[in-house]
Amino acid sequence: MKHITPLFILCSLFVGCAHMGEHTIARGIDYGMTQEQVLVNLERSQKIIARDASKIVTEGYDSSWGMKRQNTFIFQNGRLAVHENNPAGD
Repeated sequence: MKHITPLFILCSLFVGCAHMGEHTIARGIDYGMTQEQVLVNLERSQKIIARDASKIVTEGYDSSWGMKRQNTFIFQNGRLAVHENNPAGD
């Protein structure tokens, strides 16, 4: 790319922010995030549908997919072990 324009920089920032939450959760499995850490990461963008000691289910709009998505976070020994991201039923 010959010239980086302000518009290119602005668009790159928006795309990066849209994917940041998903990447944080993916790293959360490696780091063993707790339920509270997952909730803090999602509190502004997701609606909590269900929560118990071993699972959190959320729903929200995913700009990457352009639709509502349902996230399931499964915890083992108090740490994030599995994250599933599926289309939300209307």
